[in-house]
Formats: sequence, C-alpha cells, structure tokens
Amino acid sequence: MFHFYSGNHLEDLSVILNKILSLSPPSNAFQSEQILVQSPGMAQWLKMTLAEHQGVSAGTVFPLPSTFVWQCFQKSIPDIPVQSEFNKPYIVWRLMRVLPLRLKDDAFEPLAWYLQEDNSQMRLYQLCASIADIYDQYLVYRPKWISAWEANDETMEDVNQITAKQPWQAILWRDLVADVSFHNGSLFHRANLVDALQEATRNIQKPPSIPNRIFVFGVSSLPPNTLDSLQILAKSGWIEIHLFMLNPSRFYWGDVVDKSYLNRHLKRQPNKPGLTMEKMHLDANPLLSSWGRLGRDYISQLMDLADSQLDVFDDYIDTEKVLEGHAARLLGYVQQDILNLDNHGAQEERQGSALNSSYKHVVYADDVSIQFHSCHSALREVEVLHDQLLSMFEQDREITPKDIIVMLPDVNQYSPFIQSVFLCQPDHKRIPFALVDLPANQETPLIDAYVGLLSLIDSRCTLSELISILEVPAVLSCFELSVDELERIRQWSNEAGIRWGLDESTAEYWSLPVETQNTWQNGLKRMLLGYAVGHDSIWENLLSYGEVEGLEASIAGKLAQFLHAVGELVNAMRSPRMPNDWVAFLYDIINDFFHLEDDETFEPLLVKHIDEMSTEWRTAYFDSPIDLSVLRQILVPRLQEPQGGQRFLAGRVNFCTLMPMRSVPFKVVCLLGLNEGAYPRTRIPVGFDLMIGNYQKGDRSRREDDKYLFLEATLSARKRLYISYIGRSIRDNSELNPSILVSELMEYIGQSCVLEADLCLSPEESQKSLLNALVLDHPLQPFNEQYYLSYQTNKSSNGFFSYESTWLEALLLRSNEKEVMVHDGGEQHLLPILEQDADEVDLAQLIRFFTHTARYFYQKRLKAYLSIREIQEQEDEPFTLNYLAALEFREQALQAYESNEVERFKRKLKLSGEFPYGEFGEMSLQELLNQCAAMAKASPLKAKSTGQKLIFN
Repeated sequence: MFHFYSGNHLEDLSVILNKILSLSPPSNAFQSEQILVQSPGMAQWLKMTLAEHQGVSAGTVFPLPSTFVWQCFQKSIPDIPVQSEFNKPYIVWRLMRVLPLRLKDDAFEPLAWYLQEDNSQMRLYQLCASIADIYDQYLVYRPKWISAWEANDETMEDVNQITAKQPWQAILWRDLVADVSFHNGSLFHRANLVDALQEATRNIQKPPSIPNRIFVFGVSSLPPNTLDSLQILAKSGWIEIHLFMLNPSRFYWGDVVDKSYLNRHLKRQPNKPGLTMEKMHLDANPLLSSWGRLGRDYISQLMDLADSQLDVFDDYIDTEKVLEGHAARLLGYVQQDILNLDNHGAQEERQGSALNSSYKHVVYADDVSIQFHSCHSALREVEVLHDQLLSMFEQDREITPKDIIVMLPDVNQYSPFIQSVFLCQPDHKRIPFALVDLPANQETPLIDAYVGLLSLIDSRCTLSELISILEVPAVLSCFELSVDELERIRQWSNEAGIRWGLDESTAEYWSLPVETQNTWQNGLKRMLLGYAVGHDSIWENLLSYGEVEGLEASIAGKLAQFLHAVGELVNAMRSPRMPNDWVAFLYDIINDFFHLEDDETFEPLLVKHIDEMSTEWRTAYFDSPIDLSVLRQILVPRLQEPQGGQRFLAGRVNFCTLMPMRSVPFKVVCLLGLNEGAYPRTRIPVGFDLMIGNYQKGDRSRREDDKYLFLEATLSARKRLYISYIGRSIRDNSELNPSILVSELMEYIGQSCVLEADLCLSPEESQKSLLNALVLDHPLQPFNEQYYLSYQTNKSSNGFFSYESTWLEALLLRSNEKEVMVHDGGEQHLLPILEQDADEVDLAQLIRFFTHTARYFYQKRLKAYLSIREIQEQEDEPFTLNYLAALEFREQALQAYESNEVERFKRKLKLSGEFPYGEFGEMSLQELLNQCAAMAKASPLKAKSTGQKLIFN
C-alpha cells in the first residue's frame, strides 16, 4: 500500500507520523524504523520532534531515498554490487580510457576539435566529467533513452530524433557498456533496475531483510525511477509506504501553469469553488504558480501513485477573528492566500474600478512579521541583522536563538562578516550562533596547507606562500620550529631580499628572465654566509646577511631543511605518475611536512578520499599516467567539502546555505544575500545536454529548486520572515535590484495588503505607502546618526535603531557642538594646544602625517609611542625605487663618495636584492650616482639633511 499524507505544516505531519509509530510498533523490538529524508537537517529536526512527542527518540534510522532503493535492489536481485559500475566517478575514468579511441570517428569530430590543443589531461578530464554528469542525469530522468541506446533500437523515432543532435552520445554509451561487460562488471544501472525489480517482485518471495514498512518524510521531490521503485515495492505488497509531503495549498494547483491537464486531476484533489479552468491563470496565487513548479509536478505524480490520501491543512490566520476586527499579521495573510490559492486584489486591479483600497487585507503599522532590509554591502547586512535579532529578543521573550535560522545563497561568502560581527560583542549582546556548510578548509587549516603544497608546481613559490604553509602548527612542529623562530625567519627572509622562486629553475619553468638575487636559495646562502663572515661582506658574488648570529643559526638550518623538502616536492610533481604512485606520493607529503596529533581529523579525512580515488581507478581499470593538475581537480574539492552538518539545530542561531529540504519550521526565518543574479542560482548547462529544451515532469532545475526552496522558507516561518539584500551600491549609492523572487513577493504584498491608515487611498498610492514602510533602506555606515536620533523618539516608528554604543558619545558630542575630550585618571580635560608656529611645517613632519595620520596623532598629541613592528611580505622583485628606499640609498652613496668606495657600493647594491633588475636598475643607479656626485662635488659637508622647512601662506 502507498499512503500519501499532505499538509501545510510539518508539525502536523510529524504528529501523524508519531501516532503511526506509537500505535503500531514493529513486532521485533530490536528492528529499527526506516524514515527516508533528503537531508541531515530534516533528520535532525525529526529526531527532536519525535523525542518531544515520545520522550525519547530511538530505534529509527534516516537513510537517503536513493540509498534505500539501491539496498532493496541488492537484496532482491542477484549480482548487484555495492556500488554501480555506472556511478558517475567510475564513468569518468572509463571515459578517460574509451573516449580517446573514438576521436578519429566522424561523429566525434566536435570532441576531437575541442581536445586537439590539450597539452595536458585537463581538457580531457573536464570533458569526460561533463559527459559523465549528463549520462548520470539520463540514467535518472531519461531511462528510455539509455534502453534504446543499449539495444541500438532504431524504431523509437522520438529517441532517434533527439539522438541525431549529438549522435556520438549513443555510440559512446554503448562503448561504456561494452567496456563494463569486457571486464565482467555488472550491467545493472538505475535505468534498467526498475524493470528488474518489477520482475523480482513477481517471481520471488520478499527477502526478510527488506523492511515491512517505511516512511518518507518531508522530501520535496524524488527522481522518477526512485518513485517508480517505491511504487513497485508498495504495489507488490512487499513494503507499506507512508509518504508525508508538505503541500502549500489545500486546493488543486497542479495546472496553474499548464491547464491542459486540469480535468484529469480534479477528481483526485478538490478544485477551489468558483475557480474555473479559464480563470485558473488569472486568479490562482501568483507566488505559488511562479515558485511552485517543482512541487506541482511532484504532487501530481504522487496523486497518481497513492492508494490512499489524507490531507491535513491548518489555517495560518483565524478568519472569523479577522472579520470581527482582530488583527492579523502580514505574514499570515501571505501564507493564507497561498494556502487558499487566492490572488487577493487581482480582480479589482484588472477591473480598475476600485476608488480606494478597502478591498485589501488590513495591515497595522506595528506589524513586523515580514521585513525587507536594503543595505550597501554584505557586512552591513550582517550588522543590521545583529541589531534586528537583539530587538526581536527584547520584544518577544518567547523567541530564543534556537528558534532562528539564517539562510544564504552562499554561507561561505558571508562567513567572515558573520564571525567578525557576532564574535566581537560584549557578553550582554553576544548571540550564540553556528555556521553550517562551511568548507572544511575553513575549519581545518591543514587542508589549506596540504592543498598549498600540491599547488606549488603552479606557483612562483613566493615569500608569502611558503611562509603561510610554514606557519601552520603541524608544519612548524614537523620542522621543530616555534612561533618566535617563525617570526625571525619572516624577518630574515624579508631583509635578505627574498621575494619569489626557489632558485633559478623557477624562473626557467615560467620562461622568465633568470635572476637569482630574490630567490629563496640566494637568501638562504646570504644568511649562512653572514653567520660565517659577518654582515655586508662580498664573497663569490654573494652579499652576506649578518643578522643570523649565535644559537639562532639553528633556525637558518631548519629553514634550509624546509626549503630542501619543498624543492624535492616541486621536482617530484613536474611529471605525470601512475595512479598507485600518486597514492604513495600523497601519503609521503603527510610524512614529510606534517606532524599530526592523535586526535587530528585531517589524516582520516585524507585517507578516506585517497581510498575513494584508488577504488575508482581500480573499478574503472584506469592504469595510465595522471597529470598533477587532474589529481588536484579531483582531490581538492573533496577535501573542502563541508563536514559540519551535525551542528544544524544545535540550540543556536543557525547560519546555513539555502539548500533543498532544509526549510524546517522556525519561529524566525531570515534570508540574507537575496540579490539580483545571486538568487535564484543558475547553472549553465553544457551545450551537448540533450535534456535542454526537452522538459518532462519530474526534471530537476537549479533555478526551480531555488524557487521552491524560497516558497518553503516563506511557509516555514511561524512568526517572522526577515529578508535582506544589497539594494544600494557601496561606490555611488545607486539603486540595485533585489532577487526577482523578492520583487515578486513585494509586488504581491502591495497588491493584496494595505496599511490601516491608507484605506482611503487609491490602490497605487496605498501600495507605494506600504512598500515604503516595509522596505528599510539602511545608511552606508553603522554610525549614521539616524540610528541614534530616531531611537530617542520611537524606535519602532521607522525601524532605524542600533544597539552599538561605541558611536553614541561621539554623536552626542557632535550634536551638542562640544570639544573632544579624553580621560585621564577619571577626570576629563581638554587636550593641550599644540605649541608650534602655525605658519611653518617641517617637510618631514608633513610626510609622516600623511603617511600614517593616526600614528602621528598618537605620538604628537598623546605622546604615545607604540612600537609595533610590521613586516610586509613582498612577493615581487623591485622594479622601481620608492621614496624611502631612494633616501636610504642616497645616504649610502654619499658615504661611499666620502670614503672612495663607489665601486663596492655599486656591487653591494646590485647583490642586495633591493634594487631593480636590468636596464631599469642601471638607469636608477646611474641617476642616483649622478645626483650624489653633484652633491659631493658642490658641498660635501652639506650632503646631510638640513631640516629644510616649507612656508605656507
């Protein structure tokens, strides 16, 4: 039996699930109930919900639908492997072997043309990955194509017409099948297993390991073959299936876009009274018709499959109380109109007969259930969100951090701003939060160091790149270095003129002029020579660097050991290797560069992915050399996959990426970063994807997924829906558009709702007034006086307020026209007047003032000299002389003229690594020497600075 439960609240559906689990427990107490979900977030929410109902949640497992169906295939059909031979990673490596053998065929001419300039394997790998991706889609959504290709059936005209656009795809698929067969692999895949399962249910008894019943909860969409497999299992009597689906509307809405199928389904779900087929497109809710295509097709399929159906719908607002004059919230109106398939206000707008706005839903001025915030940057979005959350906690004591979810198109893009704003708060304003879906490298710095080492072959080995690898604690420990010793290495490297290149071979590899003065090898030799003979000595065309003294010489030795290991690594990565050799090489990097603690998670993660790659190579019988660039293309994305999904719903404000099946109910749903072009996200398809332009029900689209996710997020908000986007340019304050989904929501709110004070206005005027009240256009800076001056009157009147007191005193002083004061021993007094001639400014002082204004103020006015040593890691050799370097060299040149050591000075300057290369360096040096020669000849005693002053009028 296939039981279908639909409703508009996941909480109600979870109650039904709990009742079924409680009233009919499994006969075997040790048998686990299987609840199929699409994401760990939904599983976590369901565990907590069942625990609330039952007191404890135990004896339940939450497999993915595809995983469960494949396990059923394995248990009921002989010779089914644990992993299909036609899984996408295996197809990629089989194609890497099979495709090059076909490139001379006429049908493969476009592919051969694309690959003819491929000097490495990268193009071939990327092409094979793209082909494997579309084959994977065909297996799920176009199984008839796969069957026709395998049978080489030319009688299926519809398939042949489509195949004719890219005839090589059918040929290449048959080659893949032949290759699997040649290596005695299983020819079963997702396209033909449904028929095999159908045959098995007819001919054999149900295997005891297949459960008697399963539950499918909160899955917004299932692939057609997965849904067909579940139907077969249900129809055969093997499994009793209970499927719980979030349905946005209580009325039939399956053809709000395509009305040709309306009459077919009216008998399965009641049509809204008075809503005829002709009016379906005019009076159906526009938000549902625009955002709901994914769910519309899925619900339509479920209605055809279900043996029984139970609908559990609950109103978002109490209509009777609204008619009696009680207040309803804006969020409730929007959700209720979607539930009832209403397009409120559309008929009055079309007729144009309304003189006022009394037909619209009445919204009160203090309604904050839906808010739109327009900001200038991602940082300002997060700053505004923090203040708004504090306000929510203050106004509604029932809202706690665990009741709030913040979803973004890309949480990785916002994570630095979230951490800087939410972490840097005093205790009384600190909001506990959790960042979910972050790339693993943001949580484990070892991943960046490991990837950095693998990327050195495509790098110039700059000063900052190698220092960033060396400063990772595990690398420091491996080479027995401390943090203080690392700072000494940083200082020595910078002062010894190290910029980029291990040695001259780095420049040769990049076809650049070979110069050694700024390489790591030259810098290290200068350090060791300086330790032996002292500072500023020239020996065999090498200028010594004398800061390495005494016991610190061991630090230079450790640096030499590190550079030697890096050099060996880079040389080893220059040529392709066999798959097994790469496996050993990847493990060697760990042993050579990292000293890992026993509880470090990086090594098990790396071992896992290396084993996966090795399995893929063995399964696909791939035994050809692999380029390092291809290896990185495979390994790096896997290492950076998010690993922190278990923190979802951890009792804090959850920041996560907008993902399907994650819209579980929350009191407050916040959506950030909903900018035009950023959401809904688009995926550019490959040009040879035959599914493009051939849409069928059940097909997935990233854009449609995002639309439906936005619909689910809107419906899952129980008290507030908070939407934020970048609505102003940070450069010129020009207006920027929000996401099209936000615009559609604003448009519908303006069409259907009106402020209580605007009932007498025309529909156009009331719409403009309402949107002006809902959309808060925030200032560029957090210290804008609007946030503080409006707070003195009424914080809720215009939405501008701030909990940041840092700027308050300065604004109050400015508003009262007071002089700036400082604190000294608890008493306030004015800063003393700076005693100097106001008409005369020393040139050196003027330079220092504009170079670092804050430092000049602290030293001159506050007499505070903060000695902070800043070491700037330069990555490029000098091409020109900056002002300060020219002054220093000019002073040295004058001293050389005085002591008649000009030639030694010239040689020393060229070997220092601080002077420009080539002709530019010769020109700069000659100009410098000419100036110094003229100065020395004119007046040797006046060569020093005389403190010349500028007179200002």
